[in-house]
Amino acid sequence: MAEQSRPFLLLAREAARDLLRGRTTVVLAGLCLLALLATHSCTGCFQGTAVVHGEEIDLSRFAGVASLPLLVILGLGTQLLAAALAEEALRRPLETGSASLWLVRPIRRETYAAARLAGALAVAGGIGLLLFGSAIALLALRQELDPEPALLAAAASGLGATALGALSMLGSLFLPRIATLGLTLGLLSATLLANTASLLGGRLEGVLGAIDRIGPPLFAAVVLPLADWAPWLPIRGNSLEVALRLGLWALLAVVLVLAVFRRIDLR
Repeated sequence: MAEQSRPFLLLAREAARDLLRGRTTVVLAGLCLLALLATHSCTGCFQGTAVVHGEEIDLSRFAGVASLPLLVILGLGTQLLAAALAEEALRRPLETGSASLWLVRPIRRETYAAARLAGALAVAGGIGLLLFGSAIALLALRQELDPEPALLAAAASGLGATALGALSMLGSLFLPRIATLGLTLGLLSATLLANTASLLGGRLEGVLGAIDRIGPPLFAAVVLPLADWAPWLPIRGNSLEVALRLGLWALLAVVLVLAVFRRIDLR
């Protein structure tokens, strides 16, 4: 087993190294710094009291609902980052020819594609863990919020990153980079609109209705656990059912990209 996993681990490390070379590292470091500064600023809000119309109000009552958008943005940002990195992780070696050099060795195509995806998800997941960990720690210390909903939202973001990353990698086999990233962003945006309407009790028809019912619940899976911080918000949905559907999408997306890469003619 250890002998069989060695090529996979080697290729995954190589994929992560490739993605962290050159300007990509500078861009990711800059994004992390900006996100950490925004997280530090946002988690410091809603402390103490305020006087409204002569009545003193404890601002900590609103900490949960105010923190919800922060973690949702971190979750969706992690998913989008995973999609961009996964797309590049397979496109770059195919364009430079390094993929063909690896595949002339006794390495299965499925192993190669899975390792490239794992490397991309490792980079995106490391950044996501840094940002989510910082936000959860600051919210627990400053606002005394229960970290469990945030941890569940982080896990849901990981499933969403896997699903969106695998779909983006699949698109990189057939489409130009700008088209793949455009479709990925379009799917995430459509899911956000569809899930939002559904969570608020709306009944959707047409394409958005189909996306909400059978598509990957990239937005809903992150929001529903965080609703425990603000139970008075009109958010409806079964978080376990949504998480299971997102997990199924992540599994199907990974299986699909591996199956297609096994049969496709390499350019």
